[in-house]
Amino acid sequence: MTKRTRTLLFLSLLLLFAVFTPSLILYSQGYRIDWKLKRLVQTGALYVKVVPTRTTVVVDEKTSKTTDFFFGSALLGNLFPASHRIQISKEGYQPWAKQLDVQEKQVTDAKNIILFPENPEFSTATDHIQQAWKTPKKNTLLLQKNTSTFWKLVLLNTETLREETIFTSKVKETLWDVQWSPDLTQIILQVVRGEDIHSSVLALEKGRPCSDTPCSLDFLGQPLDSVVFSPGAKDRVIFSKYARNSAVLREADFAQKEILAPFTNNVITFATQGSKLIWLENSGKLWQKDAPQNQALLVSSLPSPLKEETEYSIHSIGDILFLKEGARLLWVDTKEKSMKEVFSQAQIIEGSPDQKKLAVSNGSEIWVLYLQDSQDQPYHKTQDKVFLTRLSKNIDNLSWISSHYLVFSADTDIQTIEVDERDVINTSRLAQFPDPRLFWQETSKALAVLSQGNLYISEALVQ
Repeated sequence: MTKRTRTLLFLSLLLLFAVFTPSLILYSQGYRIDWKLKRLVQTGALYVKVVPTRTTVVVDEKTSKTTDFFFGSALLGNLFPASHRIQISKEGYQPWAKQLDVQEKQVTDAKNIILFPENPEFSTATDHIQQAWKTPKKNTLLLQKNTSTFWKLVLLNTETLREETIFTSKVKETLWDVQWSPDLTQIILQVVRGEDIHSSVLALEKGRPCSDTPCSLDFLGQPLDSVVFSPGAKDRVIFSKYARNSAVLREADFAQKEILAPFTNNVITFATQGSKLIWLENSGKLWQKDAPQNQALLVSSLPSPLKEETEYSIHSIGDILFLKEGARLLWVDTKEKSMKEVFSQAQIIEGSPDQKKLAVSNGSEIWVLYLQDSQDQPYHKTQDKVFLTRLSKNIDNLSWISSHYLVFSADTDIQTIEVDERDVINTSRLAQFPDPRLFWQETSKALAVLSQGNLYISEALVQ
């Protein structure tokens, strides 16, 4: 090989190195030529996390990947900055699809995706049910069962289907409502006899007062406006009743049948929040007490005078307070000591499991209210409101499956809906039942449905 040939070869290799090395560096950093835009762009990526695992992810009907077995996640890189159609599917499950924007040098994520079974199976768990209540105990429902001569309260384990009778009544009466104590060891039974509502306390632990025979609260007098367990003592209740044209808020020891000194009067409604007692007085001011010996503190005030013949109720989601004025929902600002309307119509309100969101139904629509800033995509600020859907039928049930999915019923249809409002909001149809009542079972990931006196339980809907 001559010197000239060697020189030309060296220069050629040097030129190739000078041309391809920057290209390789740019390529490794995600730069690509966008032939549509005719310019060099830096790509982005898409990250998804799906339940169940091993699902197929298709981008723009050509690029596909399978989510991993352990975490159900997949990262699809080298995507041009643009809007991309994402389709996720698995045999036996209802598909999920959405158009998502990918930005340069950024990862767009959708990491709370659930695929629901195409035709989930529901089996009959029990029958002859008059009423049902979800309990604070995991995978347990409280059922009222009627026979020809009496009614009884039954705790049903929705996984094992084991029934435990905790109370039997042979008195002609109608069970109105039940309420659990904070430690889950007692319940307040409210029954209707004639025109009056009578309350009693039933202890679930044997050997405790009120375990063999419920402790009647009739010694508090009639009529009672409301009664709840005291947040500060096991054997006490807090109640309100009218006295001299004013509702008085008092505490009572039901084991000793002793009425204690009143907290305050002129009470419209009250509730407990952890160890706090909160009440609204007829001046429109909202007060709270942490313990009987502490002074009451002003929480907030209504922006306008109380409305006559309007029902008021206090609700708390975590540390956040809401006041319902009829169907109107007000956010209580404890720092500014003020209230702000967030919904003019709120028939159903349900806090999410992570206590960061509030689901609201006004009858035919479903909304989500963010209670704090969202750190997940799509990003939201505190008090952001997101519209999810509007139906021609009335929404009768609304509850959370996870902090990112809701289940609801409209007429006979039972459906799920995601709260990710980017592009199309995915819904899944689960089943149809006449006049259903829904109870989500968190531990078993199953849905219990009460319909026409029968209780049905689904297979696990989230794998």
